[in-house]
Amino acid sequence: MAVAAPFYKKKLKKAVLRLLSLAVAFAALFGSAFLTLFNFPVPPSLISSAKSDETPSSTPPEESPESEPPAAPETLTPSYGNGGLFKSKTVNLYPTDLAGYSSHGRVIFDGKKDVAALLSSASGLENGKGRRILIYCSHSTESYAESEENYSPSSAYSKDPEKSVLAVAKALSDSLSSLGFEVIFDKTAYDLPNRNGAFSRSGAAALKTDADLIIDLHRSYLTEDNLTGLRAVASFGGRPAAQVELSVAGGSEKSLSASSVFAAKLQRALENDCPTLTRPTVSPSGNYGYTGDAARLMISVGAQSNTLSEALLTASLLSRAVAAVINGQG
Repeated sequence: MAVAAPFYKKKLKKAVLRLLSLAVAFAALFGSAFLTLFNFPVPPSLISSAKSDETPSSTPPEESPESEPPAAPETLTPSYGNGGLFKSKTVNLYPTDLAGYSSHGRVIFDGKKDVAALLSSASGLENGKGRRILIYCSHSTESYAESEENYSPSSAYSKDPEKSVLAVAKALSDSLSSLGFEVIFDKTAYDLPNRNGAFSRSGAAALKTDADLIIDLHRSYLTEDNLTGLRAVASFGGRPAAQVELSVAGGSEKSLSASSVFAAKLQRALENDCPTLTRPTVSPSGNYGYTGDAARLMISVGAQSNTLSEALLTASLLSRAVAAVINGQG
């Protein structure tokens, strides 16, 4: 009997190891099935600051600037299903500390810019010369929260044009048309069936028009502490308006020069109408799919925690500011 003990110990050790292996396999198989079956939301894992718009891990990241070469990285189609609710935090992202910014009056650029020189320069669109405007949405499925208190990462995208940033673009188009501008509203869903190549597709379409001013309308994605969505607002007449970020990107040197001047004057006009409505204007690298000569701005209206009504109010303020600049009043 004394020699039998090691034999049983070996058998017992093998049995324990086999049970552990089965347990790991069981957890991997059925844990994944459980998440898939119930569409359990993955909490956002990326933090966005006032200077950075990022999407959570449950949705694809914002598309990188596209240029040839290099090719843009692959991105996936956003999730359009139901997801868990996360809290929103009401903030105003107009900077109180100007370290790292360039400014003149209430006009603020992120990085080194001679803002005063931009404001005193001509973009070529002033005094009624920029009457033909193209408006589209490279990421047409970006949408808004249904309440001011919370947002859902997986419902921050919608194929419904009455709920997405397309509704804001249409409101801006209609308002500018009513002010006497010739507006081309392109409602093509460039980010379907997926976001990869959206900027290239929209930029190629923009080159086929003879617009004086091109506006690519977006919606930001802003979070704090991985979970809390930032609802970026300013007050206009006692009502919350979604804050705006202007981006100067893409096009030829002529386009970039005109775009920078127009952005500075547009921010000044917006700030004159509604103080603290704007976030600092940014100048990201890359052409974002557009290589033409027209002035072109990417304008982000609000974030995923803003409501559509807040974004629509901002669209009306944007139309007034665009008109003011082109009419030489901005």
